Amino acid sequence: APAVSAARRAVKAGDGGRRRRPTAAAAAAAAAAAADAADAAAADADAAAVAADAAALAAEEVVVVHIHFGMSGQFRTAGGGRPVPDARPTTRLRLMELDAAGGAPRTDGLVGLVSAQLLVAGGPALYADAVRRLGPDPLRGDAVASRFLDTLASTDRSVGAVLMDQSAVAGVGNIFRSEICHKARVHPDEPGRRLSPATAAAVWAHTVDLLQRGYLDGAIVTTDGAVAAAGRRRYVYNEAVCVCGARVQTWAIATRTAYACLACQPRLRGGGAAADAAGAAAAATAAAPPAPPPAGARDAVVFPSACAPDSG
Repeated sequence: APAVSAARRAVKAGDGGRRRRPTAAAAAAAAAAAADAADAAAADADAAAVAADAAALAAEEVVVVHIHFGMSGQFRTAGGGRPVPDARPTTRLRLMELDAAGGAPRTDGLVGLVSAQLLVAGGPALYADAVRRLGPDPLRGDAVASRFLDTLASTDRSVGAVLMDQSAVAGVGNIFRSEICHKARVHPDEPGRRLSPATAAAVWAHTVDLLQRGYLDGAIVTTDGAVAAAGRRRYVYNEAVCVCGARVQTWAIATRTAYACLACQPRLRGGGAAADAAGAAAAATAAAPPAPPPAGARDAVVFPSACAPDSG
């Protein structure tokens, strides 16, 4: 790669022309330059793919619909021999199966009724604009993780706020935010720049894992192993007590309720980079003694959740 070649030339020049093995610092610089070049190439490829998709949609005169279901949105289907319910006051889109010959709605065809917090219809430009405004998508195999990691490493905003920022990472909602932070053992109020590279990578890894599990399972189940086998579906979201026995705490981050176990997710002291480098034992020493709870924190109160039911 050009970046690696440039680093090698710099090492040779610094040696007065003598050929020596690159120093560890030079090797690290070359690796970082190569990684930056790869990230830039991936971002360029991402932008090119969006442009190609938009062009293909334009050629087919496709209608693009942007839907955000929110807390109570639904996509109901009927027809195909089943009675079709009337549209509700909250129904914002009706989809009908068309006759292949004349393009008229089939009397026995499927019908979809969509209610959503946001529903906007448009053309390919709507698609391209929406994708440009989104961060990396954990459901895509070609998601550029470094875009999210760079955002975390350069911000004083809390990890909990960054996870809910769709321009930083696409698709994470309030339930996933709470569970991702718990599984990564990160306090939701921790500033992003204070996370070590290993901890930040763990946040991304759990984000990918949980969103892909939710997509494949059609449900938000975040627990593993014996906890999952016992029938518990989440660790802290809408739970009164953590699996460790401590009370789950709730407070507001960017107007949304955050859930966390302050025993499992303590605030860091001084910075997390050295803690992660030394392993789990040293990481524990980097955690501050029991700190006062966040402003407004209180014991979690469990409620019936349509988004994350306890069964089903």
